[in-house]
Amino acid sequence: MTEQEYYFSLQQDETNLEYKYIDLVYAKKGISGYKYDFEYLNEYTALKDMYNLESIAKDGSALSKALNIMQWLTDNTYYCGQSSLDGAEVFSILEYSLKGGFEHAIRCDQKSVALSECLLAVNVFAHPVMLEEYNYNDKGDVITGINCHNCTHIYIPENEKWIMFDPSFNAFFTDKSGKILNIIEIKDMLKRKEPVILSQYTLNGHEDIFQKGYPYNFVYNMSFRISVWDGNHPSKRFYNKNLLYPEGIDKQRYYIMKQRANGSNEKDINASLPSVKYIFVDELLATPSF
Repeated sequence: MTEQEYYFSLQQDETNLEYKYIDLVYAKKGISGYKYDFEYLNEYTALKDMYNLESIAKDGSALSKALNIMQWLTDNTYYCGQSSLDGAEVFSILEYSLKGGFEHAIRCDQKSVALSECLLAVNVFAHPVMLEEYNYNDKGDVITGINCHNCTHIYIPENEKWIMFDPSFNAFFTDKSGKILNIIEIKDMLKRKEPVILSQYTLNGHEDIFQKGYPYNFVYNMSFRISVWDGNHPSKRFYNKNLLYPEGIDKQRYYIMKQRANGSNEKDINASLPSVKYIFVDELLATPSF
């Protein structure tokens, strides 16, 4: 697929997007005991030195460093949801994509991993967050299609809160006062029909392609289920183990339906159930520490 063909396919999708989960909210507090486990890895020093990340991030607040790193990724890597690159290891992602043009474009999960790892290398807490939506059969008991998108949650200590960046589109959202929002705030505000503002956006240098369809439908509908890793250590990087569902949902039923839709057999699904954690908003947005 050429770059122009890919953009045309995105523009065709814009007309088919609509809100689906406007009536669903997330439970604010829970007792699962989940806590994301951050580690400062030896590879971060190598990553920082190899790409001169401290110079790119510059001195200043966590927010300014995050904006600078995301802009660097935007300026030097392309996004394509149909990239052929496999894996989500930061050195491989950057070696493949930096200054490689659209032929070396990377997916949203790889963009979010790259941003998260580069931020951790300059001591800014960050982690990828997977957002999903499902399509069903007429009875609603079989998932027939899965759409997903990966963003990055970043902790801003000066504001004592998490915010959401989308490095695929060099984007973030604010309320009308300019406060940058995380995915939970975006969903809650849209449910209350409060204005959510796309304060920054570009797709591979273009400010108009897909923008009309992206801001609300693309993120809001794809956050029916939120999935995060146990931690940033490679041995803990497994999606579908720590899941946040809207309140009132039969979480295990949806998990099983998703695994079936992915082609997993019943034996493997049943074996995985004990390790699944259904987390809550206060756990997703807890204050981090190394």
